Amino acid sequence: MLRITKQEIVRSAAKHFRERGYLAVSIQEIADDCQISKGSIYKFFPSKDELFAEVFDECQQDYFARVDELMKRLELQGREQFLQQIMLRFQYFMDHKFILIDFTELPIQQNERFHALRMQVRGRLLMLHRDLLRHTYGPDIGPHLPDLVVLYRAILKECMRWLINGIGALSVRETACFIVEKLDVLAGHMMNSGSVIQLLPPSVFDAYMNTMLSGEALGRGTVIIRLIRDIGHEISSLPAGESHRQQLQELAGLLEAELAKPVFSSAVVNAYLSYLGQERELRGLVAQLKTVVFSPLDHLDSKA
Repeated sequence: MLRITKQEIVRSAAKHFRERGYLAVSIQEIADDCQISKGSIYKFFPSKDELFAEVFDECQQDYFARVDELMKRLELQGREQFLQQIMLRFQYFMDHKFILIDFTELPIQQNERFHALRMQVRGRLLMLHRDLLRHTYGPDIGPHLPDLVVLYRAILKECMRWLINGIGALSVRETACFIVEKLDVLAGHMMNSGSVIQLLPPSVFDAYMNTMLSGEALGRGTVIIRLIRDIGHEISSLPAGESHRQQLQELAGLLEAELAKPVFSSAVVNAYLSYLGQERELRGLVAQLKTVVFSPLDHLDSKA
C-alpha cells in the first residue's frame, strides 16, 4: 500500500483548492490524486474544514516568507520597494484567490481554527502595512500612521477587486504605481496640514493589531475602556483651566461607570458624550466611542 505524508496531502489539497475553490473540491478528489483512500486523509485531518485551514495557513506563511525575501533585496529602496511589495501582494492574492479571498460566505468561517488563522493573518498584514508606511514616510507620519494604514488597506482591497474581476484592463504595476502616488499625497497632507484630527488613536490601533495577532476576538468592552482612557489623556492636555479639566475628568469617570453596568442608560450615556463632544480636541474620540457603544463594528464581540 502506498504510504503518503501529511505534507503531500496538503500539497495536493492546495493545488485543488487554488484551482477551483473550497466548495468545488471534495476529499475524494484529493484522495484520488494522492492514490489513497478517504480514510487515510481523515487520519491526518478530521474534516475538510481542517484540511482547508491547514492549506490556508501554509499559503499565508509562504506569502509572508516572500515578503521577507523581498525586504532583503538591497537593490530595492524607498518607493521601488514600496511598489514591489504592493505588486507582490496583488499577484500572490490573485493567484491564490480561492484560498485567501473567496471564502466570505463559506461554512469554513465557522471553523474555530480557521477563524483564528484569519485574524492572525489580518494582524500580520496590519503590522506589515504599518512598518512599510513608517519606513516609507519616516517618523513625521507617526501620529497619523494608523489612519494611513486604514486608508491604504481600503485602497488595496478595492483595487484587488478590480484586478480580479478584470475591470478596466488594469495591470498590476500600473495599479501599484497609482496607489503609491495617491499614498504620497495622503501622507504629505497628513504631515503638513497641521490637523490634529485622528480617526483611529494609536493605542486602539495597537490593541486591535495585537489582538488579531493573538487570534482572539477583540472585546467591545476592551475597546470602550481604551477609548475612555484616551479621552482622559486628551483632557489632561486641554488648553483650559484646571477646574474645567477636573470637571471633564469626573464626567469621563461617570461615563465609564455607566457603561460598565450590565444595562446602561442610553440617555445618560448620550448626555455625557454630548457634553464631552463640545470640546473640539475630544470630538474625534467621542464620535468613535459613540459608534462602538451604539453600533459595534463587526470585529467586536459581545463580551465586556
